Amino acid sequence: MRQLRSKTQSVYDLAELTTDNGKLPVVPWETLPKDVQVLAEEAANGSLRSLKKLVNRMHDNYEIAVQPRILAMLYGHLHKPPPRRYQSKADLANIDFSRASLDGVVAAFLAVGGLHGSLNLEPFEQSWPALWKWTKYLYGRLYPNGLFKPHDPALLTESDRVLLSRLQILVPRLVGFNAPSDFTALGEPTDAFFIVADMWVRLSETGMRDGGIYAGIIMTLMEFFRRDVRKWPPLLVEKLDGGVSKLASLLLKNIRMVNDGKEQWQWMQGFELLLSITMGMNLSIAGLDHALLSQHFMVEVTRSFCFFTTKCLTRAVNGHAGDLTISNANTCLLFISACSKVTDGFTWVTQAIRYGLIPCLLRCGILPREARELGLNGKVSGGGRHSYDTIEDYAIDTIQMISPYIAFRSVLRQIERALKGPKISILESRLPQDSRLLKAWLIFKSLVEERLMVKAAFEKSGFAYRCEALQCDMVETTTSFQHCAGCQMASYCSKECQIRDWKFGGHREDCKKLQKDRADGLPSPISFIDTMFLNFAAKHDLEARRDAILKARNEVLAGKEIPEYVIFLNYCVQPISIMVDSSDVFASSTRRLVSRSFATGAVESDANSPLVSVIISVQHGAVPGYSLRRSDSHPDFLPWALDGIGEQPLQNSDNLEDQDGPVDNRAIGRLPKHLTEEDSLLYWMCDQLALSAGDEDLSQSRSETPSTG
Repeated sequence: MRQLRSKTQSVYDLAELTTDNGKLPVVPWETLPKDVQVLAEEAANGSLRSLKKLVNRMHDNYEIAVQPRILAMLYGHLHKPPPRRYQSKADLANIDFSRASLDGVVAAFLAVGGLHGSLNLEPFEQSWPALWKWTKYLYGRLYPNGLFKPHDPALLTESDRVLLSRLQILVPRLVGFNAPSDFTALGEPTDAFFIVADMWVRLSETGMRDGGIYAGIIMTLMEFFRRDVRKWPPLLVEKLDGGVSKLASLLLKNIRMVNDGKEQWQWMQGFELLLSITMGMNLSIAGLDHALLSQHFMVEVTRSFCFFTTKCLTRAVNGHAGDLTISNANTCLLFISACSKVTDGFTWVTQAIRYGLIPCLLRCGILPREARELGLNGKVSGGGRHSYDTIEDYAIDTIQMISPYIAFRSVLRQIERALKGPKISILESRLPQDSRLLKAWLIFKSLVEERLMVKAAFEKSGFAYRCEALQCDMVETTTSFQHCAGCQMASYCSKECQIRDWKFGGHREDCKKLQKDRADGLPSPISFIDTMFLNFAAKHDLEARRDAILKARNEVLAGKEIPEYVIFLNYCVQPISIMVDSSDVFASSTRRLVSRSFATGAVESDANSPLVSVIISVQHGAVPGYSLRRSDSHPDFLPWALDGIGEQPLQNSDNLEDQDGPVDNRAIGRLPKHLTEEDSLLYWMCDQLALSAGDEDLSQSRSETPSTG
């Protein structure tokens, strides 16, 4: 008779013992050891001691665990209903018998590694309602204070801890068996959901190290969310003491458990589901994304991505582990891209870059070759959505997602730091020369280098960022200043200055307000230094295309009585795009924004005087941020934009072709004819602006300060 050393081994060791139909061979009752037969008969006649001994033997021997006669006896004990209120001596005996019988049923599950197609299926189909009643009852006895209520783990006896682990194994099977009926067969579906959710919460808080149990619970929780992501997550938040902030803390603990789990391969099974759950809950729980951001969830996701792309694959002992590596790495990139599109996308992206995203993106182009060299499978188990080749596509998409954010100095600083690292040149040399990722990377790198030249000019212009702390005159001349971890806005030259500003400089209140605004779903402001850099970069980029802009302006104003036009500088695409046209071709909200009736100077501008409005658009999450500069209120911003107007007849740009050369339509041009008001990014942005403004006038501060739409 084959002895099994552990439950984990049983699932794999028994694979070679299955018959052609996938079932384990049944050992006849007569061939079982005599002492086992005696224990089973005594247990059937009411001996609790014999029942417990028999169950222990079931955990050690698969032939006993799947014996039909023993299974029938166990399920028979569970058909006696749980007591209701008063517990007599007979009720207590019934509880003890049911606990032991349930333990034996779980031993049978562990022996065959599943339910469907096994000897468990027929008795399970007949007895699962009784199993579910006992599961709810016994779980409630473990936590008498109620679900989601604090309970000291020290109060659980060793027997209670064994029972808890058995229930954690059984519940996913009970819920999964009823999933096709939307869990209605379990009675009130919320009962099942709350038990699963409570198990997940307690596993998260205690940091349990059993990756197999964790994977089962989180997969079951995901099944609820998958069926109705707008129903179940808010119910969970209502039950948690601490609401959304508590949920974010639990998700963060889960990510850390996966990162630090000793049973790495088992923990990895739940990672993709965990991030999928998080993305799904972001859709239905207001403020969760901001709570996750303030608790540095992206830092842990980036840590995970770095692990999956640098160390994990070479440690993969089999194809399944290699598949998990690639699948989880792809999921990290999907999560990072999804976060870039929320209100605080700018901050999410900055955190990811700061903690190692850039070099790991290049690793994605090397992984397919390493996988082939290791002889791992080419497709991820369970589906064709991920493969060792698709990770390169995800990496390219992520590079394209990052590109618009290089308009910000704070992002450029992080990328500059990454480019100076020794890994970049080595990784570039290891990428195949025909790699699509290498081509995308080199384009991105050239765009970054161009922006870094603008950044260098900005820093040489005399602007110096001072440490936020009071009575500190240190200015940022290197990359040594660090952001406040809480608000991600204030910068300090040292830890001492940060502490002093927190205690005496008023940053405590400012930081808490910024974090509260994020938790309430309000957009984060663009930092002062990023605002200054955007203004400098806009003037620099427009000046570099001065001749082409003036040429396009002359075409726009030809034949018009009122010399008024708009320059739209779009940093949301890379390379940057500049459009020149009259305001009347834009959406009504834009026409209102640049209208002379909203002149912001002390004296309203003359309706017949020349007017140029510059709209600067930057990516800042879900909706592009914008900044408006008008020549009547900001005459020093772009003084040359009005040069020549009114001094001589305006010439058509065709007459200037020989003089200035052709216009580069990629960099500047009229609004493309194929771009309609419905599908133009500019129109959409302005429509969002109009919705947020309502029927009220746009204030001066709103039109002058970059913010999100």
